[in-house]
Amino acid sequence: MSETGFSQTMSAADLRASLSADSLLAKLSVLEQRGTYEERALGDIFAGWDTVRHLGAGSHGRCYLMRKPDGSLVVHKRVPVSHMKAAEQEAAEREVNILATFNHPYIIRYDHAFVRQGQLNIVMEHASGGDLAGHLRTLDEAGERPSVATVLDWFVQLLLALECVHSCKVLHRDVAAKNVFLGEGGVLKLGDFGVARVLASTLDMAQTKVGTPCYISPERCEGKAYSYGSDVWAMGCLLYEMLCARPAFAAETIPELTRMILGGGYTPWREADAVPDELQALTSQLLQVAAEQRPSLHELLDEPLLQPSLVRHATVRESYNSVRRDIANVEIPLVGYEGATKTKFSERPVFVEGGGRIVNEEAVSSHDAKLLGARNRRQKRLAESRGSSGASVGGPPPPNFERVQNFGSGGVVGFLVQSGATGGATGGGSSSAATAPPAAGGTAGDGASVDGTSVDVS
Repeated sequence: MSETGFSQTMSAADLRASLSADSLLAKLSVLEQRGTYEERALGDIFAGWDTVRHLGAGSHGRCYLMRKPDGSLVVHKRVPVSHMKAAEQEAAEREVNILATFNHPYIIRYDHAFVRQGQLNIVMEHASGGDLAGHLRTLDEAGERPSVATVLDWFVQLLLALECVHSCKVLHRDVAAKNVFLGEGGVLKLGDFGVARVLASTLDMAQTKVGTPCYISPERCEGKAYSYGSDVWAMGCLLYEMLCARPAFAAETIPELTRMILGGGYTPWREADAVPDELQALTSQLLQVAAEQRPSLHELLDEPLLQPSLVRHATVRESYNSVRRDIANVEIPLVGYEGATKTKFSERPVFVEGGGRIVNEEAVSSHDAKLLGARNRRQKRLAESRGSSGASVGGPPPPNFERVQNFGSGGVVGFLVQSGATGGATGGGSSSAATAPPAAGGTAGDGASVDGTSVDVS
């Protein structure tokens, strides 16, 4: 039988199977192409650059280690922005502006940024030693820990980095071991300013509640306004962790963790820790529940215990902290959008087609109007899902205290009151849990089980 005759005698079922197979092959081809889509889209910009490896992914983007044509290594952070509203784009741009503001040897250095294919690309310095959390974990697994002299040297470097940050009226808000990186020659670098906040003045107070829960200060737990003292509290948590290779505050549930923080009940020192009394006392000063009782950065840098380490870094302090800077205003170009009416990210472009095209908002076509309508409906559904809580299918995952969390305007305590998960006492003599206002405006994130209740803790 000829090919023509064969095709004419194919059954309807055979024909459907053939078409289904063709459709499946087409879908597989698309999926295969998506795996390299990002690299191909950036190929013309990064000609001669090599992707060494994927460093990790967070809730806001992915980081890659890349080798430039001259052989040097940089970190390339890619944040999807095509789905973002204008306010969310502004927050993404703020990280770039804050990073670009600092020129300090103990802060991760910014290189440049651009938007391509609906992604904000931030190129920054690579710290070859990885993050401090991983380093401490490796030492602990080997039965080792850094010497007291090393910890004091690291602590002074981070104080100097934070002094620079605060001098620009910026709160870091997420000082944690995972956001500190090891460079060459024992140098530490403070990084990840994705949740940093710029204050209008040195007397201003922040209200939003973001950060890594194990490092969150008591005032933030209670939903109170906070300022530079909140970063000082986090430095106390970090000092404890560097000395003991374990968190200052550790608990199985968020209510238990909150009670510990509000009561100032960090994990007791152990004899095996061999931490000098002077360092124990210094840590205790930083972990005072009342923010006004904590030392300022300037008072810490005058601490006699730190002077030997500070002498080694005196030149850095004199050279880099004498100049007070305003927050940078970086123009982030839109690359690969020829003919678009907008050329800069600050113009708040509206992306469609997966970030591949920018809508001309002055003359929206009927096709784009349909795309924008679908986009708005998706954003509305997402906002509604973020505002809801309840039991998740298959049971909620355990809380992850290493993730950046947002507990709404009522802080952790208000958040727990709203979810009915406080379990009564707050510990440390605080009665805030019984009276804190309910959290509002929470955003979507990881589901966490708190005393059997599934809640949002993004």
